[in-house]
Amino acid sequence: MNWEALTFPHKDAVQVRFNDIDGLGHVNNAVQNEYFDLGRMKYLEHLLGSPINWKDFAMVIASVHTDFAAPIYLHEKIEVSTKVYKLGEKSLKMAQIITNTCTGEIKSTCKSVMVAIDFTSGKSMELSEKIRNAVENFERN
Repeated sequence: MNWEALTFPHKDAVQVRFNDIDGLGHVNNAVQNEYFDLGRMKYLEHLLGSPINWKDFAMVIASVHTDFAAPIYLHEKIEVSTKVYKLGEKSLKMAQIITNTCTGEIKSTCKSVMVAIDFTSGKSMELSEKIRNAVENFERN
């Protein structure tokens, strides 16, 4: 994936906290995945126009692939940028990057797949029209 060529319609600043730092003095890799989780949630809340009700929101993460390009340090200003780059019948694929907002340097990248699920049966289901339309409209603009 050519990360520099992607246009990300959603960006969120992330505050690096002292407890995010590991013994090497940079943000732990597992914490960077938490930043990507936060970006996914904020993206979806933006689409829906309200906080997600997790009892009703019927999507789960099926796959995550993260590449770490450069360390993030305590006082860096960073943001998570998120986009949906593919809509399937039952899933959507997201691309995300964490960048230093002062330098533009990409710190890490993430590709993930979210799948619509029927919590009663535990099986995948088609994406709701509400989510599909919201993603298509947001990504188009």
